[in-house]
Amino acid sequence: MATRSSTLSMQEDRIVALESAIALMSESIRKLEVAVLGVDEVKSAVAAREVVNLAVEDRLSTLEKQVQELASGVEGVKIRFEDFDKEWPALGDENGEGFTVVEGRRSKRGRVRGTPVAPAAPEPKLSMAHRLRESSGRVLIAGDSLARGVGHKLREQCGDMVEVRAFGGAKLGSVRDSVVGMRRDETRQLVVVAGANSIAEPAADLMTNFGEIIDAGKENSKELVMIGLIKRYDVGHEYESKRIVVNGKLRELCESKDVKFVEYEPERSRVHRDGLHLNFRGQNELGRRIFSVTKPFLVYPSVSLGVGAQS
Repeated sequence: MATRSSTLSMQEDRIVALESAIALMSESIRKLEVAVLGVDEVKSAVAAREVVNLAVEDRLSTLEKQVQELASGVEGVKIRFEDFDKEWPALGDENGEGFTVVEGRRSKRGRVRGTPVAPAAPEPKLSMAHRLRESSGRVLIAGDSLARGVGHKLREQCGDMVEVRAFGGAKLGSVRDSVVGMRRDETRQLVVVAGANSIAEPAADLMTNFGEIIDAGKENSKELVMIGLIKRYDVGHEYESKRIVVNGKLRELCESKDVKFVEYEPERSRVHRDGLHLNFRGQNELGRRIFSVTKPFLVYPSVSLGVGAQS
């Protein structure tokens, strides 16, 4: 009996020892699992950081390309602007020498425009620029924001010979009131650019206002030039059809009253994103078209010029 009891006691001790060992091993395994999990988390964080770094590098590379493209675009615009500036009609004498209208601006050859250049031989007649400098004629551009934009473009080229009296958002009725209220000036050629902000009004009302502008302009100015409703890209076909009809009637009215009429149909690339206002290309194009009409008046303001519509 004693021997059997001793054997049972020994077996119980071994069981206890095994249980303790198992408990220690379980604790060790748990710690190892925590450690392994921590390593995985660190690895995941590092991998995520690498992904973020790659994304940032890709974004920076994209931004650098965009900056380069923008720089190229700006340079292209500058070159195009210089080309437009060169395309303005020259106002020197018949040989392309002498004065130009814009004073104080330096050409690429280094001389200041607007200063006399000594001719190689005496000229028997005055150049166009001489006539312009001595001319008493002046041009007034009146109307809305379109008039303001192209008016200042003309003023850049012609200096004080051009005055701009235009207001952004002006309705055709407001422009009519402004023209009606002008004092008589026999040295003035009046150029009216208006109606874009009133395209939603009935065609009959537009024509009534245009008629009053024409009558008042002929009364208080030496000469009147009407600019037709300029093509817009922010309105529907209904308004565009109305614009075409109104321009046809306005042309006929101008011809019947001996008033110059200029129509301008800009391409989409000549108009700002808003679909209404002309960008610098459009302003240059319309400005040159108006300039071709105003130039004879400025050179020979006392001469009665022929009248006709301009395309």
